[in-house]
Amino acid sequence: MLRWLKIWKSWTSLEIAREMAYKGNFFLKSIGVAIIGVVGPLIALLIYSNSKGIAGWSFEQFLLLTGIFSLASGLNSLFTMSMTFRTIAKIRDGEYDIDLVRPMRPLSYVLATSTDIDASAEIISGIAVISYALPKLGLHLAATNVAASLLIILLALLFFLSLNIIIVACAFLVVNSYSLIDLFYEVAQVGKNPITVYGKTGSLVLTYIFPIGLAAFYPAQALFGKLASTELIQLIIISLGFFAFSVLLWELGIRKYQSAGG
Repeated sequence: MLRWLKIWKSWTSLEIAREMAYKGNFFLKSIGVAIIGVVGPLIALLIYSNSKGIAGWSFEQFLLLTGIFSLASGLNSLFTMSMTFRTIAKIRDGEYDIDLVRPMRPLSYVLATSTDIDASAEIISGIAVISYALPKLGLHLAATNVAASLLIILLALLFFLSLNIIIVACAFLVVNSYSLIDLFYEVAQVGKNPITVYGKTGSLVLTYIFPIGLAAFYPAQALFGKLASTELIQLIIISLGFFAFSVLLWELGIRKYQSAGG
């Protein structure tokens, strides 16, 4: 673990130095990411200005939901998402052999070298939206509720990590799995809305099969004090199970890697 942290620290330092070498480019990208982060609140404003909004959700509650989703999505982009693009490119070009001979498990190494600081702007946008919405709601934030919400956001990060591992595992089989990135993350956008709007069946799917509800709905429910301890335990088991499945798929996929074109 200590060696992994050293590699992660060194990689992150190099990533920061690389971005700071072209400060103008970095800030322009950050501004672009921040603008995208504002789209969710603007859509919420349009919805609630021109309709009754989503039943059971006030404008401020929905705004909090979009802020939490931006935070979870930003953490994914910061820590894990770049692993998909970098690893798929190596597999496609037959260069993944280098990672296989390193004195570290391939999955551990790819996770240690996946930091992308461009995503920090999305995290800041999410925190800003949350900071605006929470006082408007006038919630009594119990420490246990806040802790549960933060834990679920970490579970969401684990879910996103699992998605990325699954995408890369598939790349060992089909070489070019960029389309899976678009597919999974387009589907993940449904997590910006309360999963209850998709009906009972949709809620079950988005909780137990494709648990994108972890990214916003359940952290918000925890803050509202509407999440039972048994539900929290279920969410932990679901996310750990999804991660275990992704690691199993990774191990099966990497055995199929044949170098220079898969």
